[in-house]
Amino acid sequence: MASALNEACATGSDASMQRVMDYFQIRRMLTWDNPTPAVRMQRLRKAVRERLPGVDELTLDDSRLLVARSSGYRTWNDLVTAPL
Repeated sequence: MASALNEACATGSDASMQRVMDYFQIRRMLTWDNPTPAVRMQRLRKAVRERLPGVDELTLDDSRLLVARSSGYRTWNDLVTAPL
């Protein structure tokens, strides 16, 4: 999921954008007015910046942190080492 978030922010790839919208449940926020793919990507980047202040270029580690936080963990390491 973290790599899909990175790809969606970097390229706006439709497949990655779909995965991100489904995972984070943000489809309505990004598509409410049927925007162009460029506008959807801009909205996604804005949402990421709001959740990670000070981040200009999203790295894989930043994406992992967002995925972990969305799952209720403080860090990526906490998420991957959590018992199943």
